[in-house]
Amino acid sequence: MNQTMDVQKDKLMQDLRVVMRDAEDLLKSSGQQLGDGAALWRERTQDRLTQVRQQLHALQQQTTDSVVTASRSTNEFVHRNPWAAVGVASGIALLAGYLMNNRR
Repeated sequence: MNQTMDVQKDKLMQDLRVVMRDAEDLLKSSGQQLGDGAALWRERTQDRLTQVRQQLHALQQQTTDSVVTASRSTNEFVHRNPWAAVGVASGIALLAGYLMNNRR
């Protein structure tokens, strides 16, 4: 499940980068077509895109830090309590099997 979330997160980040790149390209081309009257609008939009890019980077860093912290905590727990970890994993597997069996 962690790998699926990582793949989805990476796909979302890639899509957001593509949208931002397209918006920047649109700003550049609109400036050439609209003339100097749109310079203020273009500047404000460019500033906002810069802010969004910074916020996106901060969000990515926070998410990465959270995942690393959770991974370290899980690793420490498993090393300190190996049999408890096996028991928890077995319980989750039994519950998942029961739910999938009753789903039919």
